[in-house]
Amino acid sequence: MNQNVKLACEEYEQMILDATKYSGNKEPGKKVFSASMLGGDVLQHYLKYKHGSQDSKVFGANTLGSAYQLGVDEAADMWNEKHEDGKYISAERFTFELSNGWTISGETDQFDNIRKVIFDNKVTTATAIAKVRSEGKDNGYALQMGAYKLL
Repeated sequence: MNQNVKLACEEYEQMILDATKYSGNKEPGKKVFSASMLGGDVLQHYLKYKHGSQDSKVFGANTLGSAYQLGVDEAADMWNEKHEDGKYISAERFTFELSNGWTISGETDQFDNIRKVIFDNKVTTATAIAKVRSEGKDNGYALQMGAYKLL
């Protein structure tokens, strides 16, 4: 691969990584627990609280999901422009302060402002969907949706 192509590819990848950065809290010591953390690994969450987190430098499956979400956000914006009804609200972050100083935070992918329905898009596998169904309300994704309803 020649140098020009290599540099173009690296810059292109960085463009996608920049556009798909996590929008939640990344600061250490900040008492924020996101809806997407529910059902996750406790040690991982503790380390994120203690040390914060950094933006991904690697193009992975989560990057594809975030790039897909950018397309859905654009589709919702196009719908709103065409129908002039403001039906879809995209990437809205909500917070709820708890009495112990912690904040529950979450960002819905889309919210149908007319029918009051939350959409949380996932790029996943049939196996993961089956797991959600078999675990029911105790599944991490079900807990995340419950937190969105609270927020």
